[in-house]
Amino acid sequence: MRLYDRGVIREGLKADVTIFNEERLDDVANYENPTTYPTGIDYVLVNGQLVVDKGRHTGAKPEMS
Repeated sequence: MRLYDRGVIREGLKADVTIFNEERLDDVANYENPTTYPTGIDYVLVNGQLVVDKGRHTGAKPEMS
């Protein structure tokens, strides 16, 4: 895919990081509630911006470039 600014955590590169607890990781979405967030995902950073903090979406919507 030639995404040269991804895959390494280094200054100046895009920082897409997911921190999760494997023991609590579970997809709880179902037919009635298909957009329910999974459990066990504690933190997500997209382009260096915190999007999920302590398991809750921060409302941030970083630009995907």
